[in-house]
Amino acid sequence: WQDATEWRAFRKEDAVMLEDKYQSLGTKAKFCTTEFSFNKGFGTMYEVSYSQMRQVNMETKKMRNIRRKAADGAAKAIWEWWTDSATWAQFYDKDNELLEEAFGSGVVPFKTKALSFNVKFNSLYIFDFDIMTQVNCDSGTSRKIQRTAAGGSKTTGHTKDEDDGFAEAVLAGKDSDATAGAAVGVHFTLGLPPGLVEEQQKKGAASLRKQAKDYGPIISQDAHGTACFDEMLKNEQEFCGEW
Repeated sequence: WQDATEWRAFRKEDAVMLEDKYQSLGTKAKFCTTEFSFNKGFGTMYEVSYSQMRQVNMETKKMRNIRRKAADGAAKAIWEWWTDSATWAQFYDKDNELLEEAFGSGVVPFKTKALSFNVKFNSLYIFDFDIMTQVNCDSGTSRKIQRTAAGGSKTTGHTKDEDDGFAEAVLAGKDSDATAGAAVGVHFTLGLPPGLVEEQQKKGAASLRKQAKDYGPIISQDAHGTACFDEMLKNEQEFCGEW
């Protein structure tokens, strides 16, 4: 678990409990528990999310990042991407190590150009480990990725869903890679379930969901800077239902 800028190991009994839950419930599981050893005598409920790699004290709402690291000598996880041929393909070993390190750090989204197949292109890639997607920011291409046990898995494929909406919208009207993103600014309709859109709209602009508006002492004194951030929040409010 993360304490400010340092990572600390859970006590052995807590690590065993968390690993049992991880193995039995899956990598995207979310569960509540009072079973932490440091919680004995308190009975406080904690929420643990493996998809977001965090724990939350449900009374104080204090959130800590967590991460899972394989024991020394344990088989390494395999990272794969969904190809145009409708099969899973493994990342190169160097890229596999990079993704595993990023996944373990709990950083989402993870942005990088340091991919072995990207040396000649220098494109920015964004990896979202919550929805297991990678996006090439130059071309707008979105691909599914997955993290599997050693040996990989070819049993499941890509099912097109709302996760593909961003890349498709960016590619709208695209004649070539040079014009990727030309559609930005157009009002997109992604076709998401109305109930989901309404739920997100009620939550409002993403930047204000966990904190009040505060531009800080520098931007607050700059008329142009304040106007830019006001416009950003206006756009967030407008598009928060589907974006």
